[in-house]
Amino acid sequence: TVRKTSDVILRNLDVSNCRNGALEILESASVTVEQSKIHDNPLGGYTSAIDLWRCGQNNVVRGNQIWNNSDTDSRETEGHGIIMDLCNDGGSLLIENNVIWHNEGWCIGIYSSDNTLIRNNVCWQNGGERASSGEVSVLGRNHGVYNNILVPRPDQLALHLREKEPDFVGHLGTLRENGNILWSPTHDRVVAWSYHTIRNVADYKVQNGYGWGVDTLQVDPLFVDPAAGDFRLQAGSPAIDSADGSSVADVDLLGHQRPADGNGDGVAVADRGAYEYESAPPVDPTPTPGGAMPTPVIPTSVAPTPVGPTPTPVPPVAGCSSGLSQEAELATRYGQFEIVGDGQASGAQALYVPEALRDSSTPDANNRVDFCLTVTETGSYEVVGRTLAADSGSDSFFIQVDGQPATPQKWSLPVDSSGYNLVVAPLKFLLNPGPHTVTIYHREAGARLDRIELVVARDTPAPVPPADCGADSVQEAEAATRFGAFEVV
Repeated sequence: TVRKTSDVILRNLDVSNCRNGALEILESASVTVEQSKIHDNPLGGYTSAIDLWRCGQNNVVRGNQIWNNSDTDSRETEGHGIIMDLCNDGGSLLIENNVIWHNEGWCIGIYSSDNTLIRNNVCWQNGGERASSGEVSVLGRNHGVYNNILVPRPDQLALHLREKEPDFVGHLGTLRENGNILWSPTHDRVVAWSYHTIRNVADYKVQNGYGWGVDTLQVDPLFVDPAAGDFRLQAGSPAIDSADGSSVADVDLLGHQRPADGNGDGVAVADRGAYEYESAPPVDPTPTPGGAMPTPVIPTSVAPTPVGPTPTPVPPVAGCSSGLSQEAELATRYGQFEIVGDGQASGAQALYVPEALRDSSTPDANNRVDFCLTVTETGSYEVVGRTLAADSGSDSFFIQVDGQPATPQKWSLPVDSSGYNLVVAPLKFLLNPGPHTVTIYHREAGARLDRIELVVARDTPAPVPPADCGADSVQEAEAATRFGAFEVV
């Protein structure tokens, strides 16, 4: 429980078997919940999987997987995936890249609260056996609902844009909705607004009167295997390259950059839902203890390498750089490190530690990246990396040079979500001419690395001869005394 506070990050949690609330965020502001699993909680007493009650501004719920949460209270009003409750006009919330299924209440419920942005989520068969339930319900002002995929149970709603309750009046004219997929294989009246006006998507577009749903579809999204918890998109899915670009999450649930060219037409357009389309083969799901629903599939763009003393490099395997620097995409990768598109990276690609690797307190030789650099002059060298750490949960790697030190050194990175920084690693080595290997191991998920470079160490070096003091007040540059890597050309 987070109560009456602010500036809190809850990340990489696995929350289950809680009976009096799973993640309760009460009268708090600037709270982020991300990259967590909240599942199999028998909840009671007006609680849900993620519950924001009387909240303040700037809250974020991002990249979570929420499933199999129930409501044991006899009043049968809770057990939602995410609820924003009684925050009125003093709160705000971003909800993006979550995958939410098989919960007893709504997938996402906004009740007597204003100022949310709900985008790029997947909601699948929530609502239990309750009547008048479903996937996304919004009651309030100034809400945006974009690029979600909502698949309700039989006879329940994918989307409900509500106007008022006895003690709270919203304003439909302040709501925005577009680019969603609202789909059920069993019934076509999946969307409601105002006073329980329930329609199919085609009629909703014509009749709502607010310009909602221009690009919203009522069509099978073609998930890979939703019954097994795999909500990635199949080839040919109508969600691929079809999102409303006015409001798209910057990355997907796995950290892959949006937009990507998923349909191969040469134009990068973001996808609807929580995953950008990729053609990697699925990973077998792991059953949840108790068997009610499997653990969600965590796909990666590179198949995991089997644990063993000699891991296999991930193709392509590049040769050694002829100089003192190497781009991350040209290094040799082992295991689950990923190369992702990144417009801020020098080669438009960067090395990324995927969430599937999670955080690690010890280096793992099966998940590493080897940079090969060529030294031409004997000297003392340091390692400089161009890195990006968006927050304090993604601000470190482990590092070695030529297998030293025997226990790889922690490399802390500056937190700066605005862009890359040049960062000197805490290592200094005397290197002879020839190839040398800088090895990066993952420590925190989400860290990015653009390139690695060896530079002459910043300690006091010997002067480079020749050196002569001029007799007058003017001296040519080539006659000055040089230290380190300065050159006369």
